[in-house]
Amino acid sequence: MEQDDAVSVLSEMAYAGAGYILAEMELEHAAEILLDLDKQNAAYILDDMDTEPATNILAAMEYEQAAALTSKMVADSAALAFAELEYEAAACILSEMDSTVAAGILSEMDSASWQTSHSSWHHNSFPLSQYSMTIQRRKNPEEHYQDYLSRGR
Repeated sequence: MEQDDAVSVLSEMAYAGAGYILAEMELEHAAEILLDLDKQNAAYILDDMDTEPATNILAAMEYEQAAALTSKMVADSAALAFAELEYEAAACILSEMDSTVAAGILSEMDSASWQTSHSSWHHNSFPLSQYSMTIQRRKNPEEHYQDYLSRGR
């Protein structure tokens, strides 16, 4: 199926059905199709997908692209995806977002009820301070380096 045809068909489907189809595709192709959809519809599809395929598709995107889509997702769904990503990639994606949206996602990841209901957070991810440090380093590398030196490290 041609890219434009796939985008047309998926945009008319129920979000869960579209997510199921995308989960069966090659990651790069699924990412391209999602990026061709309206950002809010693409976010709804990602919200309804299982965490692993959604995370894999986001990982196949550029950081800016993944940030544009995850910014539109429900914070809990985005938090699930970020908990499964490598923390460096997750931090880079978060750094591309509006700080209020990123803070909402991090807040969701930090909530005690979320942590106890999603055990993968304990096994696969680093503490939130690591996200914050990586985001700060990426946004202000010189300032972060000077702070690092002033602490004698």
